[in-house]
Amino acid sequence: MITIPMYFMFAVTFTSLGQLIYSNLGKNWLIVGVSALLTVLSLALAVEAFRVFSEDKKETSQAEGLQSQSQE
Repeated sequence: MITIPMYFMFAVTFTSLGQLIYSNLGKNWLIVGVSALLTVLSLALAVEAFRVFSEDKKETSQAEGLQSQSQE
């Protein structure tokens, strides 16, 4: 349930950064550079979040397997 707001926030962030880059492409290179850097950092954050969530699912399934074995 916590992932729904996370996906929404990532989508809004990527959309706004993309629009900021597109609208300032020939005008203000500083804004374009900072926005591009933020986009790259946001993608790195998204990859890290995916890794953490997938590791958490693996650990949870392993823990559930151990609990069911100990109850038998």
